[in-house]
Amino acid sequence: MKDLTSIFLLQPDPKDDLWEIYHANTKLSPRIMPPASDLKDPVAELNAAVWKTRIEEMEAAVGSGGKCYPTAPKIVLPDILPQTLHQPIEKIIRERASERSFAAPQISIEEIAALCRLAYGENPDRPRPGDWPIPFRNTPSAGALYPLELYLLAPLPIESELSGPQAEVWHYQPGGHSLERIHRCDPSRIIGCFQTWPEDPPPLVALLTGVPKRQSWKYGARAYRYTLLEAGHAAQNLVLVATALGLHSCPIVGFYDDALHDLLDIDGISEVALYSVFIGRKPAHNPSHKQETPSSL
Repeated sequence: MKDLTSIFLLQPDPKDDLWEIYHANTKLSPRIMPPASDLKDPVAELNAAVWKTRIEEMEAAVGSGGKCYPTAPKIVLPDILPQTLHQPIEKIIRERASERSFAAPQISIEEIAALCRLAYGENPDRPRPGDWPIPFRNTPSAGALYPLELYLLAPLPIESELSGPQAEVWHYQPGGHSLERIHRCDPSRIIGCFQTWPEDPPPLVALLTGVPKRQSWKYGARAYRYTLLEAGHAAQNLVLVATALGLHSCPIVGFYDDALHDLLDIDGISEVALYSVFIGRKPAHNPSHKQETPSSL
């Protein structure tokens, strides 16, 4: 039988941009995807049996906190959040601005813990219904499948007993609320991943990557939309938490994808770089660089 979805998919016009083709072909429509109550699949039981194992495996991976580096040096982050976070949300939103000037001192481990926990960490205060296997996070997520990974690129090493003189690349593991050090490198490797680099460099770059297959088994090609949206949710959390902590931050999308993929040792297909945020202390003279460029938001 011919796949009915193909009848309604738009044939690409050679003049169309890729985003137009993708957007048009990932629209939801009752003609393509009828409401669940209308589905009468004669092989529904077989399909359910085939998918059950795969779904359980996916949920188990996400429920454990996603990706992990079991042999990597690890920093367990503190759970206590800084008092400066207790501010009216309206004040924080109004004070948020994209600032591209930073001071050299490294961000404290307590501040890093707050950024990670509130950007993409688990939310222990939100109860899970029934036997739902996946802990909720501090962002919305389609199907609560959490397709993102959070990395910290530190041109200035994070202050800990594990730090050395070189730059560092860390991965945040939400399940253990910890940082895993992937490797050390020359700072030039991090700088070279970005189209522009501030004159006053940030001591920390938060990088969000996406693993679309965590959602595509359920949502098909449309999952890529959801992964991008979720990166926006997490990045907004990052800049608002940075603002509440009295830090400068600037969302950055002008990066060289494959250079970042090489830095993280990911393939750029099953896991892809999506969004980055420069974060650092305010300089003493506190200049304001609020002119937006195509590489910052």
